[in-house]
Amino acid sequence: MVPKKAYDKVYEAAGGSTTISNELRDTKQAYRAKSEDKTEKQDEMFELLEQLKSDQQKPDRGFLKRVQFSDTPEAVLASTQQLADIS
Repeated sequence: MVPKKAYDKVYEAAGGSTTISNELRDTKQAYRAKSEDKTEKQDEMFELLEQLKSDQQKPDRGFLKRVQFSDTPEAVLASTQQLADIS
């Protein structure tokens, strides 16, 4: 495939862009964007763990019961009454 056609195909698949400011200028900027995404994801995971810890300290009031980390994190959200109702 000709580079121009490949670029156009990827551009259209991504929904196109109306401004050039949305485009990455060089590999350094791409690296920074990738590392910022990683940091953001780590922060979300940390917040989830902190919430789990907090909810486990007060089981009668906590809503987050379990967290499992894998390729896609999973969480069980339920009140104590909801769990008692289904038991």
